[in-house]
Amino acid sequence: MPSCLCEDRSTLSDCKDNKQETKTNESGDYRFASVTPSEYTVQAKAFDKPYWIFAKEAQPTISWQPYAGADYDALDLSPQQGSAIITNERVYASAPSKFQVPVPLLSCKYSLTIVAYNADKVKIAEQEETFSEFTVTGQDAPCEAKITSPARDAANVARTGASFAWESHTRAAYYKIVLYPAAKSDAKVLDFVKIEGAANYKLDKNLEPGKYNWWIQVCDKEDKHIASSTVAAFTVK
Repeated sequence: MPSCLCEDRSTLSDCKDNKQETKTNESGDYRFASVTPSEYTVQAKAFDKPYWIFAKEAQPTISWQPYAGADYDALDLSPQQGSAIITNERVYASAPSKFQVPVPLLSCKYSLTIVAYNADKVKIAEQEETFSEFTVTGQDAPCEAKITSPARDAANVARTGASFAWESHTRAAYYKIVLYPAAKSDAKVLDFVKIEGAANYKLDKNLEPGKYNWWIQVCDKEDKHIASSTVAAFTVK
């Protein structure tokens, strides 16, 4: 896999200058020789992909070569968990075209789509693949929230006063919790119940014996859904 050491840490496509490239060996290890002291980003890409897939900058700049005849491109950027960052963002063609992500990203995998339009607003090209993926690392919080109790596949959870807990999220203004019987997802026990000032919740009703699923959303001060947990199942005795 090709790897790139880049002193310019804000790009998702390639380095502007002071770039060193190498390739991983059969074990996946790589080495950069004669590196001067500085701050760098290490990026990598699969052999058959045209884009780098790792970035450390919170608000990276995305750059690409415009399609011939394009007047502008429409960009969509979404995290693996959470609401879309940008939707149908118009970027007028230049060489190369560039767009800086407008908000600080979380440590997360993101998907990006770019569609080219001509001056008559007719779509003339899009990526060969449905989307490109890249991963942002080194930020103050991830896009995946982590639940702690009841843990996945927990058994013998009490029917009365069941308690739910998760790790605090750095960017959370509040949380929403969802709870429902595993066999009937539309019969919500808790339906996106808002929780402020705590990373836990105690149920004030009894649960019938059986299997349940629960998960949480993390929302920021602008009411934007920025992170989610995976769904965890537990059993009430």
